[in-house]
Amino acid sequence: MPTPAKARKPPFGAGGGAAVGAFPRTVRARWWTGPAFGLLVWLGFELGIAPMLCFEQANRVRPVDRLALTTDHPLYDLVLSGPVGQAHD
Repeated sequence: MPTPAKARKPPFGAGGGAAVGAFPRTVRARWWTGPAFGLLVWLGFELGIAPMLCFEQANRVRPVDRLALTTDHPLYDLVLSGPVGQAHD
């Protein structure tokens, strides 16, 4: 059975995708919009929300985890966005 935090991840990611989908077409047309937005949201969590909620991960140095997430999230966003430079309506 997934932990409560893992159970919330898919709806959170879907909400992020919906937010990017609400951006103006001229913004969404840039290939880096989704990955940049994802990284900003993740950094906001790591630097703001996690410490504020006293999550254990906020107090540990995790360079390998952070490197993996830094590469994983933009790559996943690029895969979901389809061909580079293609804005979806």
